[in-house]
Amino acid sequence: MDAGGLGHVFAVSEETGRLTKSMLKFDLSPLQYNSVWISLIGGTLHWTCFYGLNQMALQRYCSMPSLRSARIVMTFTVPAFLFMASMCCFIGLLMIAYFNGCDPLALGEIDSPDQMSILMAARVLEIVPGLPGLFLSTLFSSTLSTTSSGMNSMTAVLWEDFFKHTTKSNDEKKAAKVMKICTFVIGVVATAFAFACDYMGGIFNAAISTLGATAGPLVGLFFLGILFPKSNKNGAFAGLSVASIFVLMCTMCYNVEKPYVNYVLPLNSTLGSSKACIDYSLNASTHYKVHISALKHHTPADMHDHVMIANLHYGDPDSSSLSRVSPYIYAALGVMIVVLVGVPVSYAFPHKQTSKEEKAAYACTFAGLDVDFDWKTFAKDECHPTTDRLLEEIKADMVMAHPSY
Repeated sequence: MDAGGLGHVFAVSEETGRLTKSMLKFDLSPLQYNSVWISLIGGTLHWTCFYGLNQMALQRYCSMPSLRSARIVMTFTVPAFLFMASMCCFIGLLMIAYFNGCDPLALGEIDSPDQMSILMAARVLEIVPGLPGLFLSTLFSSTLSTTSSGMNSMTAVLWEDFFKHTTKSNDEKKAAKVMKICTFVIGVVATAFAFACDYMGGIFNAAISTLGATAGPLVGLFFLGILFPKSNKNGAFAGLSVASIFVLMCTMCYNVEKPYVNYVLPLNSTLGSSKACIDYSLNASTHYKVHISALKHHTPADMHDHVMIANLHYGDPDSSSLSRVSPYIYAALGVMIVVLVGVPVSYAFPHKQTSKEEKAAYACTFAGLDVDFDWKTFAKDECHPTTDRLLEEIKADMVMAHPSY
């Protein structure tokens, strides 16, 4: 009700250019902030990595008792994510209507767009004592839950790939100690990186650019292995290296040059007339009222010029092309580079394999799904030492990859 009703919410979003004018752009150029194709292709690959290849997701799937259980988890996860993402987008539209004509960032109430949702929640929920604090506590709890899962996943990778073979198999105390130290170090590094978000345009901007840069090469590596039977470790390493370097350069240029820093879609120019401003100014100081009055009369006319905003959609023309690459398309660029580099390198530098290894590699690709292969015999013959624990790990991996095993 504070936002004026559902119809008003969408009317304000359309009036300020946030629906058809900014979303329905079909330009294929990657040198723009966003478009339908960038959102569709880049978003699909990004979330494919997050829910299909991300270490946190894989550990959850592998903890299921069977492949069928893991598929059931995915069946519930995807619709839940779509609902959650839709709600997040709708909350954004609500904020535009709620603060229409009263930009809290321009008024100095907040320092970053990331704080706008917190401000709206604090105002709307203040009618119930303690409810704004409960809202903040849920945000912190969900963030800590995701962060702790990520730290545990990174620790598991470090242990499995680097530290596991340096300790005795039955020395559980030492293993636990090493993993705790790894988790602590990762936490310190993550906290240090958190301070960099302020220089990267806020939490959302930092997350999009960073996660997109890491998701692209990873998804590309998966596609290279699953779609191209002749690909090998030489091509995978070359493709991953080139893609990671290129996307990292784009990310660094994007965060240093900030080509879209002035691309801010406007709120209504009737500053101070919205319910949010009126209600808040009733309890504000004289200094705050003077600040509103000054903004009313000194807001430049071209601030809300849609022509200027349309030009800014393609970034600062004085910035480099690498910086103007949309952060939402990093994942797609990473996939494309890995495949374009990995396939020819694999053919140019073939990896020597036995006939059995070659058949096993082919059976792991999309083209070899129907290949009849004895994975149990292959695991016993090719893996040394064939201890009981190692065989159990191999069998578990094979069951996850091939349900018929």
